[in-house]
Amino acid sequence: MRDESKFTVISRSLLLVAVVASFGPTDPASAAMVLQAYAPEKHDRFHDPADPAKAFIGDPYDWSGVGRGTRWATMISPSYFLSATHSHQSAGELFFYTSNDPDGPAEVYTIESGTPIDGSDLWLGKLTTPVSRNINYYPILALPEHADYDDLEIYTFGLSAEGPPTTPTTVRLGRNNFDPGSIESRTVGASTGVTFLYDFDNPGGTGDDESYLQGGDSGGPSFVIHNGDPALVGIHWFIWEDDDDPSLIGSGDTFVPAYVDHINTAMVGEQVTLLPTPEFTWDGLGDGDWHSASRWIADPPNTLPDRYHTVTVHLDTVTVAADAGAYSLQVSDAGQLNVEAGHALQVVSQVGVDTGKLSLHGTLDTRGAAFTAAELEIAPGGLLDVVRDVTIEQTEYVCQLGGPTQGQIIAGGDVILGDGNTLTLEAIDFLGDLSAGQWGNQSRTILTAAGAVAGTFDQIPTDLYLGHGVFYQGVVYDDHSVVVDLLQAAPGDTDGNHKVEGPDIFAIITASLFGDGEVLNPDGTYKAVWGTGDFDGNHKVEGPDIFLLLNASLFGDGIYSNNPAPAPAARAGGDVKLVVTADGLVIDAGDATVTGFVLSSESGILTGNDANNIGLFQEDNDETISGAFAMQIKGEHSLGDVIGETDVDLAGDLTLAYTLVGVPGVFTASVVVPEPGTLLLLLSGFVGLLLWRRRM
Repeated sequence: MRDESKFTVISRSLLLVAVVASFGPTDPASAAMVLQAYAPEKHDRFHDPADPAKAFIGDPYDWSGVGRGTRWATMISPSYFLSATHSHQSAGELFFYTSNDPDGPAEVYTIESGTPIDGSDLWLGKLTTPVSRNINYYPILALPEHADYDDLEIYTFGLSAEGPPTTPTTVRLGRNNFDPGSIESRTVGASTGVTFLYDFDNPGGTGDDESYLQGGDSGGPSFVIHNGDPALVGIHWFIWEDDDDPSLIGSGDTFVPAYVDHINTAMVGEQVTLLPTPEFTWDGLGDGDWHSASRWIADPPNTLPDRYHTVTVHLDTVTVAADAGAYSLQVSDAGQLNVEAGHALQVVSQVGVDTGKLSLHGTLDTRGAAFTAAELEIAPGGLLDVVRDVTIEQTEYVCQLGGPTQGQIIAGGDVILGDGNTLTLEAIDFLGDLSAGQWGNQSRTILTAAGAVAGTFDQIPTDLYLGHGVFYQGVVYDDHSVVVDLLQAAPGDTDGNHKVEGPDIFAIITASLFGDGEVLNPDGTYKAVWGTGDFDGNHKVEGPDIFLLLNASLFGDGIYSNNPAPAPAARAGGDVKLVVTADGLVIDAGDATVTGFVLSSESGILTGNDANNIGLFQEDNDETISGAFAMQIKGEHSLGDVIGETDVDLAGDLTLAYTLVGVPGVFTASVVVPEPGTLLLLLSGFVGLLLWRRRM
């Protein structure tokens, strides 16, 4: 152990710089931080990212909270940063880069105020507005004993070029180690504070990365990597050499953990986060709600976790039914965490799910996430929103589908799909409004990365039917996303082959469930499903299902189009009518322009061209019937012709269903008379057969 009485702090010129710096934003005289074997591709944070040799020693850590203007600023909470009293920036702008790319996004914030921390060289600054979620802020490593820091590796920031001038991207990173037993109070010039030392070994130490501070590095940070995260331990203050042996040189920082209480006192509305953070563990005595304070094992008891705490959930299911927060979250040992719709869980640092399950109907917001041998379930509207990277391995990603809004993973960094992952898709609702014709091929993005998507799912759906008339058609990977291709089948397309044809109708007829209500199979599942005619998802086959089928009017048309526009709204009277006359029904265009309609006796479908996309309407009387119609068709007829005669007593009740879809228009209808045994006249004869069977 060195005799520190023989050390001389090299501070005369440094203090002279500090006097200049304290009165304005002028960039001080500075030099690049010295490294044992400097290599720009390894040590300069903002070295050209296009250089294939770039291998920055700071990867993969998040340095977005280390900012610069004319001086250093290190974020310790959303609004507050630390620098050095003898060299700090007290006004103006600070630049924070979200990546290590000098041309990448940078966020600029303005300094509002600041204050020195008593008994130290620390300066606490405050921004006019909190940083966004894209900018990190760092916990402080507060170990129980000073000896616990001995020989810990530190990452030290310094300048990468001489100045003035320097820029916000003039940033270099090196490494060093705490000198054992060096944490103590020292006087540097006129200031006294608790400091620690790290010598410059050349050779030895951390090798090529071994660092030695220079003028202009004052106020920069030193970090220890703790459980994968940078934790702040020092703010640069001075350099030193041994009087007896000038080859023994090194650097000194303010020991930040000694000033946690002072810093918290000076902050308003915010506090620093300490590592290791206080732990909250679910008690393992059964499922429950996150906000049940008595269920957490914590010190003190009967308290709730927040963004300053580490949370562990195992064995049981914990539900977040109101907004909540944590510093880090671990779900393991068959534990499960549910975030309900409309609520958010914000995790400051990392989420880890290992042999557990995470179910998101609401939002989980975090900086990083890792899943191992886990299950991740995301419902429509659910969101895993990650600032940095997501790693997934040996995990089942259960992506639930339904409606126009798709739940997904969004990563601001990379998504790494490792080995053994399974993609499971479940349709818990229709993808669109079937009554408005919203069917056909669709795609849903289930994963997005601002960085890269690396890897694929080893297992993909083998059962193509996902529920609610949704069929799986494939998965597409590109550099930044994973997309699943789907078919929202049209009513009547029971097998998902993009057609409504004989086998579909046969499946509905043979199931013979019309009017039976909810019928269960022996295993408790419903008999009425999409493939047996339940097109509205209510577990029954009944009139509305038939209406959906007829309204779609796709039988025999071959492959139907994708996502047709919803049927136009009904108009007021006066457009297209089917008028009852002594000779039969006549199509009356009224004031509308409608051309080219033809009735075909073979297909039983009225087709033609609806130039004005005219909506049809219905009048509840026996003399004017609008929409399509049901009758026996004799030959082919043009617009305005008299179309045969019906066998229905028009003085009785008549119910008519119809639709008009696109160009060419398609009319379909069903006629239902109240008396049993009366012939049911249907344009779509197979539906007539189905209804006729129900009356026998």
